[in-house]
Amino acid sequence: MTRLAMILGLCLLLPALTLRLHGASEKGSAGSASWVWLEAEAFARSNFPHASYATRGRFCRHCSDQEYLLFWPGRKGRPFDPPGYWYADYALRVPAPGHYRAVWIALWPADALFSWTVDDQPPIPATILQRGPTYGPDLAFRWIRLDTRGLNLDLDPAGNPHTLQLRRDDPDSPPMRMDAIVLTTDPTWVPSGIEKPPIDRSYLDSYSDYVLYVRSWLEHILPSTIPEPDEITSTLWTFATPGEYEPLTFAIYARQSLRDVMVSISDLTLHSPSARAVIPAAALDLRVVRVMTKRRHNHSAPEETELVPEILDYNTPQDIPANASRQYWLIIHVPPDALPGTYQGTITVAPVNAPSRILTLTLEVLPFTLQTPPDRAFSMGYRPLREFDGVHLPGDPFAYLRQDHEDMRVHGMNSGFAYTPVAVSLALDGTVQVDYSDLIQHMDLLVELGFTGPVHWRGISQLHRDLQRLGVATQTLEAIYTEVVSTVLRLQQERGWPQIYFFPVDEPFGDPQKEAEFYWLAPLIKRVPGALVEVSLDGAEVLPPEADPFVDVRFYSGWSVDRWLPLHPFQEIAADAASSGDRLGFYYNTRSLGGRPEFSRVTWGFYAWNSPFREQGVWIYQVFFGDPYDDTDGPTGDLAYAYPDPERHYAPTLPTLRWEGVREGIDDLRYLFTLERALAAVRGDPTKADAVARAEALLAELRADLNRYGPEARGIIAYFEAEDYARYRWTIAQAIMTLLDLSP
Repeated sequence: MTRLAMILGLCLLLPALTLRLHGASEKGSAGSASWVWLEAEAFARSNFPHASYATRGRFCRHCSDQEYLLFWPGRKGRPFDPPGYWYADYALRVPAPGHYRAVWIALWPADALFSWTVDDQPPIPATILQRGPTYGPDLAFRWIRLDTRGLNLDLDPAGNPHTLQLRRDDPDSPPMRMDAIVLTTDPTWVPSGIEKPPIDRSYLDSYSDYVLYVRSWLEHILPSTIPEPDEITSTLWTFATPGEYEPLTFAIYARQSLRDVMVSISDLTLHSPSARAVIPAAALDLRVVRVMTKRRHNHSAPEETELVPEILDYNTPQDIPANASRQYWLIIHVPPDALPGTYQGTITVAPVNAPSRILTLTLEVLPFTLQTPPDRAFSMGYRPLREFDGVHLPGDPFAYLRQDHEDMRVHGMNSGFAYTPVAVSLALDGTVQVDYSDLIQHMDLLVELGFTGPVHWRGISQLHRDLQRLGVATQTLEAIYTEVVSTVLRLQQERGWPQIYFFPVDEPFGDPQKEAEFYWLAPLIKRVPGALVEVSLDGAEVLPPEADPFVDVRFYSGWSVDRWLPLHPFQEIAADAASSGDRLGFYYNTRSLGGRPEFSRVTWGFYAWNSPFREQGVWIYQVFFGDPYDDTDGPTGDLAYAYPDPERHYAPTLPTLRWEGVREGIDDLRYLFTLERALAAVRGDPTKADAVARAEALLAELRADLNRYGPEARGIIAYFEAEDYARYRWTIAQAIMTLLDLSP
């Protein structure tokens, strides 16, 4: 076996997820029976492309995952042709081959008319074969068993993901509510409330104290998580390139209460006939995942909450209750000068009241470095944090600005996103004075830290209001506004700042007042030669033609783009922008899926690569209301990519899972770009023809998968599994090494 084949084999042996899927589905086996439980929580508002706009998630405290689906035919939006009917597609994964002939659904009203199918077979009308008990306390839902005649339900894991679709073609039909769907090979099983079918957990009987298990960092691990048999292991394996950050996770499942669990990690040592090298333990950042109660959606009511893994906390001794999981997260930073090869070390788990156990950690350092696409810009909206947990931040505000942007750089940001304004005031003689010092300090810092991409200057969006508050007449205001633009461009040239995008109004189209402000302010900016106007587009299908002369950069909301993709596909968006000479970017702000690292990884990685957008960002680095660790005490939920630590000068040393997902998404782009560069370097070399063909086929396969399940981000999230990301990451790395004649 070749070294590369051995590495690939190790990769494919990494534990795969077998129970929890995207917070929406469970599956299992008991004896000879297998089952899949599908949750309504798979769908939230605007869940395109796999649910109609008429499909709404509704909070439900007594439902099995605290949400049900309300189907409201006739709602405008998807589907566009024919309009009106509702539909919902589920990504369906079975645990074992079998005939899943017993299909139960929690429904109201129980005699609602709809059709359904699996794997694109001709749909059949929903016919009740058997009525079951009520679904839960104080709920009108009732379990019904569907007649499956007319559908082939012989399903196999080899075909995962399968698809189950529900739909109603009559746009005038009344609303319908639906929650859980169960497919099982056991025709005798009858549901009871929200209780799931049994799972055989006898494989845990041989562990009296605790179990170590590995699950992809893309999947949530909660205190209630129970390991699957193929997740229990004593080894961890991954690969990375010199200079790269790479995450790994493992968990402890306590069979008895564990006290003062200490987890430590050794150096990683390279042993080879020709070299010996060490990656020190200081480069291995081991964290404990802190679970928090968060709103299900940023704008959910305070009582609409769920438990989620949120913060990567410091590694301290842990007490773990019996029958509970505790997740650990490892961030490996491979030194830029690390020698390629196989490094090994150990992770030691040592409770006070149980024996110690060891995980063997293997890291394969690859023989190339990742390249960053020069035409891609990654940005994070930023307002300086002035107060945290009721305490005004002491000391020099510039120190906080610096440490936050240093954190952004190591997470892949290369483009500024500044809300820093210029300060305006009235002199004694009534003239307006403009102070640029805060903006200069911010922009100079971006240059110092290596932010080379364009700067989204949103600070200008408050300039006209500040001048109006001073009582400045309109004609004078316009002159000052234009002069500020001119001065900022002059400072850019003098101080070597990156290109600046002037952002006068946020998401103007669809709001009459904002539209009026845009059509007033954008032309003022365009009076200055060389000034570029950026506009954010949320809710608008397309850029209005009358706005086009005043726009140079179109920054689309990913949610809006994905909603309208059937009518305005990526190719049309790209062609329309090109015809105007406009640049394209997008922002995919967090919503219900925002806390999940997969959401970040997809939107900053594969989704971006498959789209025409070359620049991307999100709304804000941090925003807190009241207690930063209480998500229910503000008008909306809190949002942070990294939490500051008051004990460490409020440095952002407590990252979130979503923040690590952002970095991994950008690394996906870097792997792809490195492969594309390698292809360009050897294309035309006859000795590389086969390798070039295989690499091009790999890229075509990835794009086909993304378009098959997407290209909308949530479609990719619904259908891609952790092993899909791992497989593509590794095969891309393998293709790079083959093209460049490299070997570990």
